[in-house]
Amino acid sequence: MWLIYAALLFACSAYLDASPAATPLREGNSTAACEAPSSPSATLGGSVLSVMSGTISQMPNTWSLPPCIGWDMRRVTSVAVVVGAFTEGDLVSVLRKLGAISSYPGTRYWSVTDGHMETLITDAFAVVPAQFDKKRPDFLPTEFKTGNDLVFSEQDNRLPNPTLYRMRVVQRSLNLIVVDISNINVVKRLLLTLFEPEDLHTALFISSSSDGSLTCYAVSELHTSGLSRILGNPRSHLNRLLALYAHITGIDVTTLPWAK
Repeated sequence: MWLIYAALLFACSAYLDASPAATPLREGNSTAACEAPSSPSATLGGSVLSVMSGTISQMPNTWSLPPCIGWDMRRVTSVAVVVGAFTEGDLVSVLRKLGAISSYPGTRYWSVTDGHMETLITDAFAVVPAQFDKKRPDFLPTEFKTGNDLVFSEQDNRLPNPTLYRMRVVQRSLNLIVVDISNINVVKRLLLTLFEPEDLHTALFISSSSDGSLTCYAVSELHTSGLSRILGNPRSHLNRLLALYAHITGIDVTTLPWAK
C-alpha cells in the first residue's frame, strides 16, 4: 500500500535494501485527541471532494494535520491529499478492506510515465513482525487496535524487489479510524539511497457520520533529497494515493481525476 500506501513514485529501475532498518516509528502525541482534518462539505456516492499535491510550501496556509499523527512537518518536501465521501459499507468493512493485504495485487492507477492505466501493485501479503520473510493471513478488523503495528510486504510495478510497510493504528474509536503507513526498507537506486526508513508516509482518516455516510481523508508525504528530489513527480505521487483511495472506497477507478 501502499498503501499503500503507497507511495513510491519513480519510473526508474531501483532496488531495496533487503535488511529492514531498526529505526522505530516516530511517536505521535498520544495525549492529544485525534480528529480528521477539516474538509469541504461531503457529497455522497463516492465522489472525490478534492485533490491537491505539491511541495509543502505550495499547500494552503490553512492546511495542517493533527499532532496525533506524529509527522515531523519540517522534513516533509512533497504532499498529496485526496478527500472523498462514500456510502458503501461501514468502518468495520473499511478495516476489512484495509487489512486484506492479499487483495492489493491488481490495484490500478494512471501511469504518468506510460500515459495509460496499468497495474500498480503486483504482489502483496501480510508478514509476521520481526520475521519479515514469513507470510501470515490477512489482518482482521479486530487486529486494528490503537497502538498496534501491522506489517506487510508490497511489490510495486516499478521496482524489482518488494517494499516492507508498517501500518500503525493511531486511533480506533466508534466513529473514527486513523492509520499511518510508512516504509521500513531503505529504498535505493544502484548504490544511491533515495529514501530512508519512514521517508514515505500515508495517513488515512476515515470517519462516519450519523447519516451513515463515510469520509476518507487520505494524505501522503515524502521526504525527498538529492536524487529522489530530482526524479520525483508530484503527479505520480497523487495518482498512487488515488489508487489507495479507490481501493478503500470501492469507487470505479475510471471515474477518478487522475493527474496526467
